[in-house]
Amino acid sequence: MSTASDARFWDRSSRKYAVSAIADQAGYERTLDRTRALLGPNDRVLELGCGTGTTALRLADMFKAILRRIFPLK
Repeated sequence: MSTASDARFWDRSSRKYAVSAIADQAGYERTLDRTRALLGPNDRVLELGCGTGTTALRLADMFKAILRRIFPLK
C-alpha cells in the first residue's frame, strides 16, 4: 500500500472510529487492567497512534504524565 492509499483508508475509517463501540469490551478492560498492573503512579506514558485518546483518558489519573502522539499521513 502506498502512503496516499493508506491516508485515504484511515481518513475513511476515522469517520466511524470515534462512534463505534469497542468490539470486545471485556478484552479492552483486561488490557487496561494489565497496563495498570505494570505501571506505577510516577511513570510517564507515551501512547502512539492514540486515535481519539479514549485509552489515555481512562488511564490519565494513574500516571505522572501521558504523552499522546498521532502520526498524520497527510
